[in-house]
Amino acid sequence: MDTRFCSHCGTVLPPATQFCPSCGKAVAEAQPGAPQGRSHTTIVVLLSVLVGLAVAALVIAGFHFFGNRGETPADAAQPDTVVLVREAEPAAPAQTQAEAAAPAQVVAGDFPPFVIVSGDNVCLRSRPDEGAKLTGSAYPHLNTGDVVACTGVTRDYYRIAYNNRDYFLPRKYGRPRYDGTGATGVAASEAAYVVIAGDNVCLRSRPDESAKLTGSAYPHLDTGEVYPCLGTTGNYYKIDFDGTAYYIPKQYARPR
Repeated sequence: MDTRFCSHCGTVLPPATQFCPSCGKAVAEAQPGAPQGRSHTTIVVLLSVLVGLAVAALVIAGFHFFGNRGETPADAAQPDTVVLVREAEPAAPAQTQAEAAAPAQVVAGDFPPFVIVSGDNVCLRSRPDEGAKLTGSAYPHLNTGDVVACTGVTRDYYRIAYNNRDYFLPRKYGRPRYDGTGATGVAASEAAYVVIAGDNVCLRSRPDESAKLTGSAYPHLDTGEVYPCLGTTGNYYKIDFDGTAYYIPKQYARPR
C-alpha cells in the first residue's frame, strides 16, 4: 500500500484518514511518492541560498568598484612597478648669449707685476682686441727689453700701464717679470736714467744730427747700457757719459 503524505505539512497520513493529525487540514487526494511540502521547502531553501550568494557577489563587486574609484582605467590596468630614480648632480648653469658675447673680465691678483717686451715696434691696443691696434707714429710702440707695469690679464692680452694710461699688449709679445728693474713708461722729463735700445749708437755733442760724433775716436753705446739722464731737448736725451754731457736721439733709448 502506498504511503500518503499531507499536502500542507508533509506529515505521513494514516490510512483512510480525512484530516491531517498534525495540521488538522482536510486531506486532499495525494499523489504517492516524495512529500510535496518537503519538496517545496527544499526549493525555498535553495532559492534563499542563491539569493544570498547573489547579494554577496554584489557587495564584493561594489567594494571593489567604490574602493578603486581614485584610479583611472589606465592606472588600474598597470601593475605596480617600483622605479629607482638616481638623483642627478646639478648641471652647471648654461651661459647666456649675452654672457658669451661680453668681453672677458680682467683677472685681478693673478698676473705678474711687470712684463718685459719680446718684440720690436710692437703696437699697443686700446682694447683686448686686434681691431683696436694703435698704429702710426702718433701712438707709442714698444721694443725688445722694454719693461712695463702689468695691471691685469684678459684673454690673450696683458693690461699694462704706460705713460699713465691703460693699454693692452698681446701676451705673445710679452714675458712675465717679477721685479721692476728697467721699467719703462715713465715720462721722459721725469726719467733719472735712460737704457740704450740700439747697437753702436753714436753720441752727439749738440741736439742735432750734424753734431754726430763718428769714428773710433769717440765712444759708441750698445743695447742695455744705462746712463744718467740730465734732461731732454726736442727729440734728444741729454746724458752723462764719463762726466761729460752728450745727446742721443730718443729713438735709441728708453726712459728709466
